[in-house]
Amino acid sequence: MKTAERFLLLMALLPLTINCTRQEEIAGDACSCAVFPVPGTKSIIEHRLQFNVTCDQEGAEKCQQLCIALAESVRDKAPMLICEKLNIHIENLKVAVYMKSCNTALWTSTGLESTEPICCHEGKAVICDEAMSIIEN
Repeated sequence: MKTAERFLLLMALLPLTINCTRQEEIAGDACSCAVFPVPGTKSIIEHRLQFNVTCDQEGAEKCQQLCIALAESVRDKAPMLICEKLNIHIENLKVAVYMKSCNTALWTSTGLESTEPICCHEGKAVICDEAMSIIEN
């Protein structure tokens, strides 16, 4: 999906949320997105959206759509963002996008997972085949 298409998708989904408010007014109905390693239990990156959703199945579905659209919109930058955040050497990392709404305690998978592994060295994304040669040199 091209960047322009991702942006249009995100803009199309934003009106689906209700109670658009300023960040400081967001309370229990917020939608949050996160990237988790697969397998893993601790998020790498979390982002709380500035939009509220209803606390029902429809709101959860809208939150899921927003998290997928957000992830798709930064797909090309994701390895760089993840490597900067982790700031360690890592090879063949697979990640998945999760969501939660209405201050639920558990993150729920959106079903979106990386198809290509991510490799990092000194906070920078590298091609996975090159990761071991960097370490050895």
